[in-house]
Amino acid sequence: MVLGRYFDNITPSAVGGQPYQIYYLHKHKVPAGIATSLPVVCFFMQQLAFFVLVVVCFCVFGPIVDNPWLKVAIYIGSFCMIALPLSIMVFAFIPKTAQKIVRFVIALLHKLKIVKNKDAVMYKFDSYVNDYSKSLKSIGGHKKTLISGFLMALICWLLNFSAVYFIVLASGQSLPWFYVIALMAYTNAASAFIPTPGGSGAMEGFFYLIGSVLD
Repeated sequence: MVLGRYFDNITPSAVGGQPYQIYYLHKHKVPAGIATSLPVVCFFMQQLAFFVLVVVCFCVFGPIVDNPWLKVAIYIGSFCMIALPLSIMVFAFIPKTAQKIVRFVIALLHKLKIVKNKDAVMYKFDSYVNDYSKSLKSIGGHKKTLISGFLMALICWLLNFSAVYFIVLASGQSLPWFYVIALMAYTNAASAFIPTPGGSGAMEGFFYLIGSVLD
């Protein structure tokens, strides 16, 4: 997890953590399907917990900010946070479609002379997609584990955002705890689709704009 967070923070839009975790697990002899499915499930739990938190914040406070562009950024960012992992999960449960897409891409690369042995590569990817799908379905059968993972991810988000609440208290301000949580959730959502390493720059800029409601 530490390695994943490190690569999240140095790659554009924080997308490097899961690929490196997959590489690391596979390098240490974990089967490819399992090495892929474990980080993906963790990623899905994190994003789902964040999406639920944002929805709850909208239900309690609304968008908070008046700027229509900021509202659009928050909406788009919230959608992006859940769309990618959700599409990956859905894609895994239709392996035949996944195999067709992979076969098309491999055939195209073969025509472009990038892939030499088309049949061998197709066989390898077919096996990989099947293992990946079976592994995800196996994990999906452990509902208590998935619920526990979701709750832990939600607690992690709340603890992370709570750090700002205590900074606000230390500065002499008095604000409701969940209101600060909402401000931080909106900041993270708004900066989710900005392609800077770890969201750096964008996160600070959106926090300044969204946090201006405190004036």
